[in-house]
Amino acid sequence: MKGKDKLLAVNGTIRKAINKSGGDKVTVTLYLLTNKEQVNKKQILETFKESGVLTAFRQLSKEKQKEIIEDILVQIPEEKQIQKIVSYLEQLSKYVDTNNQ
Repeated sequence: MKGKDKLLAVNGTIRKAINKSGGDKVTVTLYLLTNKEQVNKKQILETFKESGVLTAFRQLSKEKQKEIIEDILVQIPEEKQIQKIVSYLEQLSKYVDTNNQ
């Protein structure tokens, strides 16, 4: 149903990560991809930004950035792309945590 609000439960781990508590309102963006669609570079970078790791990604060499993006884009199907994105998010978040200490 386009244009309609939905109520979704957000689990405690996610609420803690985004500094929200039960009952707080959050905006969630969902992407619907068909079986033939795959994640693109813009979506990868947006995911890195929303996850707070884009700065760490940008601090990598241009060659390493290109390598990461290409490694994600060549994955088929989309589920494998998502697994790669999550893997890189974990790696980059460790880099962020190390540099913030």
